[in-house]
Amino acid sequence: MKHIPKENIKVSLSVGFLASLQERHNERYSKHEAFCYLLDKACEHYMPKAVSKDVADELKDFQFVTTKTQLAEDWHWHRATVRQFLEKLTEHGLIHCKEFETKYTIITMTGLKDDTVPTMRNSILEPIIRFTMDSWFNGTSTTEETAVVCGQIVKGAVALSQENNSASTSSDNQLSSDDIAACMIGRLVDCMPLVDEEEHNKLQLRNAIFKFFTRVLNRDWLQLFLLIKELPDIASHGKSASVKLNTAEAISLFQSLCSAYKACCPTSTVETAAKPVVTAKADNHKKSSFCSIIAALRTFSF
Repeated sequence: MKHIPKENIKVSLSVGFLASLQERHNERYSKHEAFCYLLDKACEHYMPKAVSKDVADELKDFQFVTTKTQLAEDWHWHRATVRQFLEKLTEHGLIHCKEFETKYTIITMTGLKDDTVPTMRNSILEPIIRFTMDSWFNGTSTTEETAVVCGQIVKGAVALSQENNSASTSSDNQLSSDDIAACMIGRLVDCMPLVDEEEHNKLQLRNAIFKFFTRVLNRDWLQLFLLIKELPDIASHGKSASVKLNTAEAISLFQSLCSAYKACCPTSTVETAAKPVVTAKADNHKKSSFCSIIAALRTFSF
C-alpha cells in the first residue's frame, strides 16, 4: 500500500462541521477553536465599526478585517502567540494577511469556496475557453475574432446549462452568463505574463477585471481585450485610450484594476512587462483550427 505524506493530503470539510467539533472548557481558545473563529469571521465579512465603509466595499469573498489585539482579547492569548499562529497558517497556505492603517489586518481564508456557486468542473467548455484565450495571447486569433467567440461561448454555455437543468426543480446548479465570464476571465489572467504569480494577487486581479467588465464595460468582450492589451501602459501612466471613465464608480473600479495589476507586476517591471502577442501572424493550420471553432460556435446549439 502506497504511503502518502500527511502534508500532501487535503481534506474538504464544511465550516459548520468544524464548528460542531468544538468543545469549550475554559475561556482560552484552543488552536482549533481559533481557526474556526477565523472561518466564521471570513464567512460573515466581519469588520470593526471603526473601519470605513470604503474598505468594506472592497472586501472579496472570505475576507475580513480585524486586529491582532482583538484576536488576543477574544482568544485570551498573548499578542505574540496570535502573531505566531497567523504566521503558521500563512506558511501552510491557509490564510493571507495584509496590514493597513498600521493596526488593522485584512485576512483572506484562501482554502474556502462556496459550493452554492456553480462551477465549470467537468465541462466541455473548459478546453474551448482555454484554447480561445491561448489563441489570442499567442497571436493565432485577432482581438475581434476572439471577442466574437467569447460572446458565443457565453451564449452557448448558458443554453447548455438551462437544458441540463430543465428536468430539475432546482436552479442551484444552473450557470449564469457571469459565471461563464468569471471562468473565462480567470483563464485570461492565467495567460497574462505576470511577474508575481502569487495566487492571492492573481485572485485580486481576476476580481478587479471581472468587476470592471460587468459594471463599466457592460460585458463588452472587445472592449475588455483592448483594455488588457493596454494594461502595461495604463499601469505606468494611469490613462486608457480605449475606455472612457464617465462616473465616480468607473474611476474607482479603474483604479482598483490598476492597483491589482501593479501588485502582480511591480512598478519597476510594469513598463517592460510583455504584452499579449495579438498581432502575430498565425500559421494556416492554427488559423483554420480557430476559424472552425468560430463557425461551430455560431451554428452549434450547446
